[in-house]
Formats: sequence, structure tokens, C-alpha cells
Amino acid sequence: MKKRDLKKRVLAVTLTFGCVASMLLGGCGQSERNAGIKEEVKEEKQEEKDLPSDENKNETEMMVFGAARNQALDDYGIVNGCFKQLGVWESLITTDDDGSPAPELAESWESNENCTEWIFHLMDGVTFSDGEKFNADAVVDNYNRYTHGTEGLDMSNYYPGLEKVEKVDDKTVKMTFAEPIPTLLYNMTNYNSVILSPACFEEETGLLKKYPIGTGRYILKEVVMDQYVIIERNDNYYGDPAKVKNIQVKVIPDANTRYSALQAGEILGVFDLGAIQPLQAKELCKDERFEAFPVRGTLVHYLYLNGTEFPFNDYRMRKAIDLMIDRQVLVDEFYDGYGIPTTNILSNSSPFYKETPIEHNVEEAKKLAKEVLGDQRFTAKTLIRTKDISRYPYKEEAEYMQSVFAELGIDMEIEIYDEATVTDMRKQGDYSISLAMRSMPSSEPFSMLESYMASDGGNNIGQHLGYHNEHVDELIQQAKQEMDMDKRKVIYDELQDICTAELPLVSLFHEQAVYAYNKSQIKGFNNNPYQSGKLFKDVEWVK
Repeated sequence: MKKRDLKKRVLAVTLTFGCVASMLLGGCGQSERNAGIKEEVKEEKQEEKDLPSDENKNETEMMVFGAARNQALDDYGIVNGCFKQLGVWESLITTDDDGSPAPELAESWESNENCTEWIFHLMDGVTFSDGEKFNADAVVDNYNRYTHGTEGLDMSNYYPGLEKVEKVDDKTVKMTFAEPIPTLLYNMTNYNSVILSPACFEEETGLLKKYPIGTGRYILKEVVMDQYVIIERNDNYYGDPAKVKNIQVKVIPDANTRYSALQAGEILGVFDLGAIQPLQAKELCKDERFEAFPVRGTLVHYLYLNGTEFPFNDYRMRKAIDLMIDRQVLVDEFYDGYGIPTTNILSNSSPFYKETPIEHNVEEAKKLAKEVLGDQRFTAKTLIRTKDISRYPYKEEAEYMQSVFAELGIDMEIEIYDEATVTDMRKQGDYSISLAMRSMPSSEPFSMLESYMASDGGNNIGQHLGYHNEHVDELIQQAKQEMDMDKRKVIYDELQDICTAELPLVSLFHEQAVYAYNKSQIKGFNNNPYQSGKLFKDVEWVK
């Protein structure tokens, strides 16, 4: 398929609904000032500027945004209760711009020589939004909650061998482990060291009584699942307070509906996964009222191949698929350049990420496929989740792959189902190819590498990848026991190289999410929520 024809087809599919709206709405020009305006009108406008703060729009008007998914979670038993971008809670350890551990509620730390004991020094002068003090007692209560055994609270993967968490004094906490854990700080980043007010969860079960109560700039005030959440400024926040008092985030699963709502002024911005499709953002920004910007994400987009059955149980066929995909075409034509082609299993947000070579070689791909299929053709059942189509141009991507894989003798039959059905089909091995994406659960890559590359790895087995390499199994065990982080990184580098070469799955590109907003109405909506959780920190109305 020619790139020109492909581009036309994608634009037609994605933007047909938007072009007419853009023409109708257009840009907002500035009206001319009447030279003979009366002095009384000028005085009136000056009085408006001098309105007291309680009449300011930041205090009185609800600012409304849109997102593809619920920002609060339907099971309040889980650890955090809502996503970090809302700014409701904070962690002991967050990440810096390089994805490395950085202070948040814990301002410093140290460990003993063999990393079995860790001391954390807590910030002073911090309170939860309910007025309770943040201190060592609160931290200990939270970690006791993590060990209740209640489904959704188990944090043992991130704190393996944790024996106890104890108070040293009001601002100091000590963690003791049965085995050395030099990677603890990487394990703890963001979602894995959430600290909530002990008053908001049940002492017996650890389940949240209602909403999570944290130390962040905002308070979660109202949740209507699949409709909206409302957050309210925490006026007792210990740092620089948020500027807007009330924010509503509507759940709008369909990408076209989010686009139309933003154009029509029903919402002022879109954020989160698949906030706005890049080609829609390009069209939107032809209107001078709007601005779009990329956000550094943690997601990598992949192809899962069923390696337990013919033909993808043959390495040569997996390699043929890998070589046949022009990753730059995917990024340019379907994401308007918002994305970074990759062959690496790890996200480039990880401090352990290594650049891996990218190769596009059609002739070699055809040669390898011929060796496996001969003159036969293979029908590949290809799965896509319905919810992913609402966030990404996955159907159009699959159709592109359908056209190029046909040259290899692979005939893709694209099937679209709800999430539960796709999950079950993958688990049963009832598929050949599936479009997927995955975010790293923490800055520490061990769990990701183990899950996909170890012979008994959860995703290796669960997705029917069929990958087995005894040397890889040995490397994973070495990494697990290695105390020296520099030496551990060497092992991780080798695992990344092997994954790129042997292809237990086919990596495509690093996502750069695209956020958009109405800059004629609001400003300050430009932070990176995945690294800092400060999306709404500086947002305010344009005066």
C-alpha cells in the first residue's frame, strides 16, 4: 500500500466528523475596539478586573475536562483508589525526569551495607486533607494495610521478603527484609508507595471506607462511575496550592466524542491514555483557540504472537513479522509523529532502558516467511480490544499490517471484542496475533523482563508466547540475586538485547500521549502527570 493512499484513508476514517465542525467553528478573531467608547464602560471593565477573590472564576466556576476512562477506581479496596494525575495522593518515592527514584513524602533515605534494612526520613509539616498528621505512625499503618491479604492490596511483588515496618520516631521509618533488596527504591516509585490517611480505610480489612484521602493538592469529592469525578482544592496543602477550586473530569470513552466535546466547548481539555488521537489533534490545532502537546508516557505498544502454535512457534516467522513492519510508518501515518519506534520490551521512561537496533527489511522478511510457509498461506486470527479502538487507531494499524503481512503469506482476520473476551481468548491461546500495550509497573524492570522472558513467566504463559531460553532463565535468577546495581544493569542490558533478537513479542513504539486544551479559556495545563502527578497544579482560567 502506498504511503499517500494510506495517509488519505487514515485521515478519512479519523477526521471526517471533525472537518465540518472545524469549518463551522473556525478561529476566534479579536473584535475591533470602538474608538468612541464611553468612559463609563471603561470604568465598568476596570471594576470587573478588581473583583474580590471570592468572585474570581478560579473560585466559582467548575473547570471540566474529559478522559477516556474512569479516573477513580470502581474497587475502593485497591491500594490507591484513584489515578495519580488527579493529585489526590502522594507517594513516599516518586520519579524524576529520567525515571529514577526521587523524594516525595520521604525526603531522604539510606540502607545498611547488604540492603536488608532501609531507613526513610519523612517530610515535616505535612497533613492529610482530612486534617490528620502525616507521620511515621501513618506510614506504618499503610504498610500494615498492604499486608492484610485482601485482594487488591497485596504489594509483596514490590516488597519481597518484607518482615516489618516500624516507627523509629515521628519522622523516621525503618523497613526490614529477610533478603537483600538493593532495588527497593525503584520498586517503590509512585503507585507502589502511596500513603493515605489511616482514617479512610477499615482497620480490619484495609478496604477504603469511601474515597481515598491523601496529602495532595486536591480532594476527591464525588465519583459517579462511568460518568465523572469531581475534585476540590485542598486548601491545607503544605506546598504551593492549586489555583482552581473545583474540577470535573467526565468519562468519554469514544475518541470522536471527546474531540467534538472539546471543539464545542463542552469540555476544556482532554488527558490520560489516548486523550486525543494525533491526527485529530493536528486538525484541532488549525483552530487558534486550541493547543495540543505530547506527554512523555510509560507505555510501549506491542504485537503478541501465539508462539505455542504454527507458524509463530518458529523464530523465523516471528522475525519475518518484525522485519516487515515499518515502525516509522506506524508512528508517522497513524500518530502524526507522536511516538518513538522501538524494538525494546522496556519503556524508555525506565532508567535501565537501552537503545536497541531497528531494522526494516522486506526482502529478508519474505525469504524467512517462505522458509516457514513454503507456498502455503496462513490465516491469522488477530484480536483487538474494543476499548483500545476508542483510544488509538488500532483498527487502521491492523489494516495496514493486514496489507503488508499478506506479502508474507499471512492473511489477517481482524476480530474486535470487549476486554474480557480478548483476555480469555489470549489465555486459551485462541488467537495468532493481538495488538497490545503495556506500561512498566515501576522503575525496576525485573518484573517486566521476568514476566515475558522467563520460561515460567506470567505473561509468557498467560499470553501463549511460548518463549523458552535456558540462558535467559539463568540471567533472570542472577539479576534477582545481584546486589551491585551496576552489575545488575549489565544483566538487564543483555536481556534487552536477547529479547530484541529472539522476539518473545514484537515491540512497535513508545507512546507519546497527546493532550489538548482550549488555550483561549485556560492556561497552565502543561505538566507531565506520569512523572510528577501535577497535571492540575498550575491550571487556571484565562482572565
